[in-house]
Amino acid sequence: MPRPFRIAYDGAIYHVTIRGNNDEAVFRDDQDYSAYLEQLAGTIGRFAISLLAYGLMTNHIHLVARTPQPNISGAMQWLHGCYAASFNRRQHRRGRPPTHEALFLMKRVGAPAVSPDGMWVVTSVTDPAYDEKEQSSDLWLVPADGSAKPRRITFTKAAESDVAWSPDSRRIAFSTKREGDDAAQIYVLDLTGG
Repeated sequence: MPRPFRIAYDGAIYHVTIRGNNDEAVFRDDQDYSAYLEQLAGTIGRFAISLLAYGLMTNHIHLVARTPQPNISGAMQWLHGCYAASFNRRQHRRGRPPTHEALFLMKRVGAPAVSPDGMWVVTSVTDPAYDEKEQSSDLWLVPADGSAKPRRITFTKAAESDVAWSPDSRRIAFSTKREGDDAAQIYVLDLTGG
């Protein structure tokens, strides 16, 4: 199961956890801890994030950070990509480059559509497949504050696009060409029914 969507917005506070592959050690010696803290300090400056708390354990990391801009994903990719490269160099390890198959088959998240009241986000998630007939794309509803897990709201193979919210944030409209449709149609989905 994929991790829940990370909602990013100005001033957001995040609790980030990072684990070693297969629960392997992230830190093997004091030099690793020092290197991580040095990289963390550089990331804080580079991305202008505020570190509120952190915990470094042998096989995992906890960070609590506030972002003045919606850039937590970029900051964490930078931090942990740089640390992983330096860790692998120091420990004489090789990283695992992603394969073509792994990249191609990764789920793809579409552009978010935020509700007018700012409480909800709808986004598409495409589950690719080598056989186009096996590929699916559905819409997911996510609370903007991250207070609940994302909820899948469409269940079709056809991709939905052009999501638009009603002014009262109760319904969405989207375009899709479903089975039996000669051309793309506009569908309206009431989100208040659960």
